[in-house]
Amino acid sequence: MHIYQPFILTLTGRLARTEFDPEHDFEIAALIAAQAQTVIFHAEQVLALRPALERFAEAVDYRLPFTNVILQFDRPVPEQLFFDLERPYQNDPALLAETTRLWEEAGLALHGWTPADGDGVAALLLTQMEDGGVTHNQAVAFFASTAINRVHWTGHDLTWLPYTDQHFAANKRTLRNLAVACVAYLNCVNLALEKHEAPAKVQRRRVRDGKPPILPYYTVVVAPAYRGEEDAEAHGSSHGFRYDVRGHFRRLADGRLIWVRPHQRGLAHELYVPGVRAVE
Repeated sequence: MHIYQPFILTLTGRLARTEFDPEHDFEIAALIAAQAQTVIFHAEQVLALRPALERFAEAVDYRLPFTNVILQFDRPVPEQLFFDLERPYQNDPALLAETTRLWEEAGLALHGWTPADGDGVAALLLTQMEDGGVTHNQAVAFFASTAINRVHWTGHDLTWLPYTDQHFAANKRTLRNLAVACVAYLNCVNLALEKHEAPAKVQRRRVRDGKPPILPYYTVVVAPAYRGEEDAEAHGSSHGFRYDVRGHFRRLADGRLIWVRPHQRGLAHELYVPGVRAVE
């Protein structure tokens, strides 16, 4: 597994505290990347969370698994599916092809994406800290183009410079909601993080050969207590056909969230009727 953390740290550190970083976005991104734990997050899961983004204006238990986290997507998530384009020139395929070479030179591949797809979010950088009894949250979107967007909030109050352009503000809100939705998914009681590390013998050999160590990372798995369980609801249905149920959050009686994975209901029926949904 190729981890983006060193690449992100190098690029953001290079631009931190320069004339290209008047709002300290790159500086904060570099500080997060320097200490972050990486969690591999499926782009398909991000897309599954998209319909629920606006619900995360409600109070949720936003609690990071580590003080600093990089949610590394297994493929870039198309920018236009979540955000208004603030700088259309960054979606120029020729420009994106140039920045793609930066990834390739670092030995990284952006799977499932080409410059013709337009810009996409390759990772979210998240941090959380307490100051004077107030919890401060930062979320930074790191794009395939190597551009970034950052939002800072306490509680439900977004803080950023007073941009006059309306979609700048809308994008900040979307970025906050996206971060909260992803973390809510990580915190679902039926999911857990599984750590992956290279064997000590391999690490020692790399050090001996003058190579950097292989960085550890985490993946999201079904929690042990929930493995092997089947959704009984899938086998029964008041309808006379099989149909799809997309992934969704369910709130338990104690207020915690559980993630219900995509499945089919009405499995006792042979007839399958695919759902038809409006595309926004």
